[in-house]
Amino acid sequence: MVCTIMSKEVFAVFGKANTSMLATVKSYSNTFQIPYLTTSMAMNTSDPTPYILFLRPMYVKAIVDLIHHFQWDVVHYVYISNEGLMRVQQLFQVMGKSEHQVTLNVKRATDVNSSYAILKDLHEKEPEINFHTVLDMSIQMASNLMKQL
Repeated sequence: MVCTIMSKEVFAVFGKANTSMLATVKSYSNTFQIPYLTTSMAMNTSDPTPYILFLRPMYVKAIVDLIHHFQWDVVHYVYISNEGLMRVQQLFQVMGKSEHQVTLNVKRATDVNSSYAILKDLHEKEPEINFHTVLDMSIQMASNLMKQL
């Protein structure tokens, strides 16, 4: 398939990327010097390549900057999707390099109702404490969750 694409004088390839195929895509892109553009979530890679371009920014560093700016020592991270799990992994990688030590409590929810149950449980355990939460879910789901609070 790669040879067929190469024979047609392709200038760039578009597609999805995930962690299991990233090494292969990177190898082909570097070998044939063909840019690979993807709308998939940006990934931390220890070996960046000039030929892979993630069209979605990696905003995990922005989350870490907010945590540091507000000097949060404990953060609850509620995510719903496998993509959210990947961001959790990226968050641990970025935070591991930081001097500011943060306790990150991670919870996976399945939907808005389970997200609500997680937040309710946190509040019931320590009602007098303001807790800091990052919700990794769609805007629609977050909006529905906020309506329940």
